Amino acid sequence: MAVPRRVIKPMPLKGRYTSAPADAIGPEYSPNALNVRFRFGEVKPGPGRGLFDAAPVNSPIQIVSQFGLSEGTLWPFMLPESKLFRRGNLAPFDTNKWLEVTGTLVPTGLRKWSWTSGEDHLFFCRGNDTVMEWDGNPANQFDLIANDPQFEPVDGAVGVMSAARFMEYFAERLVLANVVEAGTTFVNRLRWSKRADYRKWDSTLGLGAGFLDIPTEHSQPINGMKALGDRLAVYSQSSIIDVVETGQIDPTFVYKVRARGIGLIAPYTLGKANQVHFFLGKDFNVWAWDGVQPQPIGDPVWQEIQALAHLDTVNEYFGFVAHKRSEYWLVLSDQGRGTYEAFIFDYRTNSWSRDTFPSLTAADEIEVTLGALTWDSLIGTWEEQTQTWEQLGGTTQSAIVGGRPDGSTMLIDDGFSYDYFAVGSIMDCILETEDHYLPGEDAVWKNQEILRVLLVYNPAFSGGDPIEVGVSFNQGSSWDVQNVTLDSTGYAYVDFVKTGRVVRYRFRESDANVQFRYRGYGYQYVVSGDANPGT
Repeated sequence: MAVPRRVIKPMPLKGRYTSAPADAIGPEYSPNALNVRFRFGEVKPGPGRGLFDAAPVNSPIQIVSQFGLSEGTLWPFMLPESKLFRRGNLAPFDTNKWLEVTGTLVPTGLRKWSWTSGEDHLFFCRGNDTVMEWDGNPANQFDLIANDPQFEPVDGAVGVMSAARFMEYFAERLVLANVVEAGTTFVNRLRWSKRADYRKWDSTLGLGAGFLDIPTEHSQPINGMKALGDRLAVYSQSSIIDVVETGQIDPTFVYKVRARGIGLIAPYTLGKANQVHFFLGKDFNVWAWDGVQPQPIGDPVWQEIQALAHLDTVNEYFGFVAHKRSEYWLVLSDQGRGTYEAFIFDYRTNSWSRDTFPSLTAADEIEVTLGALTWDSLIGTWEEQTQTWEQLGGTTQSAIVGGRPDGSTMLIDDGFSYDYFAVGSIMDCILETEDHYLPGEDAVWKNQEILRVLLVYNPAFSGGDPIEVGVSFNQGSSWDVQNVTLDSTGYAYVDFVKTGRVVRYRFRESDANVQFRYRGYGYQYVVSGDANPGT
């Protein structure tokens, strides 16, 4: 009879390695520490989620963000498939709910919106409609630029305005990319307005409006663009191109190819943090572009992303930067499980973590006002009021607002412990270990039978909700789990009789007041014979 062998290991401080047993990625990364953040030696639960507003429209939210006006007003807005909403009535958050901005038309189309702001206007488009604009005035509708009484059409063609798939406000001009003009599609064309006047598009008048056709790598379409300092970075799937202003009317802009073989595969994953762009590349790695050298920053989560990402769904993926949190979020929809997987890059510590959302179609960091009172919401007489003007005005904070498929929105913030959109309505914290072969030189040839798992913890945290202990023999695709209640001894045994060749362990706690209490783990096993191919 085989004698059971025992292995004791410290709990990995920053999550597990990637799923391949042969990987040698350092422990500073945490690709599958779900709903956990690691920063400067601290281990904290991920931000909780609460309902921000019920669905104002039965339509998936495509964009949630905010744009600023010159006097300092920041309008939170969101775009479902065919409408525009603002957060507030006459001013942001004076009524803390989404109100519709009516339009002179109903937008059509299936693509995700592209948007930018400048000249005190919000601009948005998605390729099949000509560009739309709203001036931030609650009394005004949104409209096509071409309907502006002072609109000057493209190159003198009466009434013609370019449709565009992407846009950016750069060098005091509204710049469009991947455009449709008079029924003809120019996938490599940039088209821009006159400086500081988004209504003037005639390049024949010598006022600085014009266009530039950029020969991208393999003649691929422009797949996105974003300003980077005094340059405009234009992306195809296999190249990064710099567009710079000349200071002259003709030519207004010139270009130079800066990187070949590296490009943007998922257009809406492009995010900007200070002087760096983050994006999902054609190799399904995450890249950073600082204008000098593209860097692959997604190596620790590369295999995780490759397991989820598919070419036929890249237009559904999106990314954004939470500046206050110093995080870049890459959100992939996992159609197989019906969930949304968020890979979060902490660009201050260069580490990764991961959250799972049952629903998240759009998100961005927004200045949110909470607890503001209006004349309609005050109770009693004026002499009974005890709050200061500042208190009556509520609290403004930066938080992530997420859009959902049913048209509702949620707040993602450290102030929440509960997750109102997950089974059980509790925020889960999950830590998975790296994958283990059997100890020994012949490990890859043998099966191991796990008999018992040991969990070592701080006895000060005994009691409370049970801890779930799981074992997986297929790199985390499926789990055998048991629950154990902690006591004052500081360790607990969980009996398993499971056989496999490569094993991974998971420790999970579901508690609204999560505390990361683990110290180490161990396992007892016996060698159960030679491994068969595929096991």
